[in-house]
Amino acid sequence: MRPDKLSVILVLCMTVPWINGCAREKVEKTSIKPAPVVNEEAVASKEEAAETALVQNKASYHPDPNEPAILELQRAAIRYAEVNPDKIANWRAQAAARALMPEVSVGYNNDIDDTITYATASGKTNFFVGPDNMSSGWDFTAKWDLGDLIYNTAQTSIDSRSKLMVELRNEIMEALNTAYFERKKLQRQLTRVTDTENPAYTEREIRIEELTATIDGLTGGYLSRKLGKE
Repeated sequence: MRPDKLSVILVLCMTVPWINGCAREKVEKTSIKPAPVVNEEAVASKEEAAETALVQNKASYHPDPNEPAILELQRAAIRYAEVNPDKIANWRAQAAARALMPEVSVGYNNDIDDTITYATASGKTNFFVGPDNMSSGWDFTAKWDLGDLIYNTAQTSIDSRSKLMVELRNEIMEALNTAYFERKKLQRQLTRVTDTENPAYTEREIRIEELTATIDGLTGGYLSRKLGKE
């Protein structure tokens, strides 16, 4: 091989690695950054919220913001039905204090006795009436039954009444909770309906009025008063 060809081959061998290194360095410097990860669920949630807000703005039904919460209605129902647990507690306290209170009796006596006398003279008997014998007076007695300190017969009646009251209160709470949350569900459904001529809208609206009347019946009209309908 000639010396000039050998020198060319040596130059090429030294040049190729340098070109490859530059190319790799250039590729590393110009590498594309990874695209940011898009949270599709978050985007869908925002779009759904925006759509819901748009529908609610166009809806014909808007619940009254002054409607009372369920706890407030429960308290109103308990007051109206007089099934407050404090009532039983007061009965028990009064029954326990009964032993300290005496049984008092007061009386007034007013007696009038006719006085009849007679006398016999010369074989003749004469009768005389009067004067009347009158007597009056007051009497006062107080009696304690200390056995009530240990057991009071009224406790048996209170226990029976307490059981009936708890059952009644539970029935009222169940009926009230059912009507309240069904009413809330229908109200949310109506906020998504824009066509008031839709039979589904009218049906739900009437059902809401029916449930309102049910809640008023359980609370003595408390819901309608809070909404300013009375």
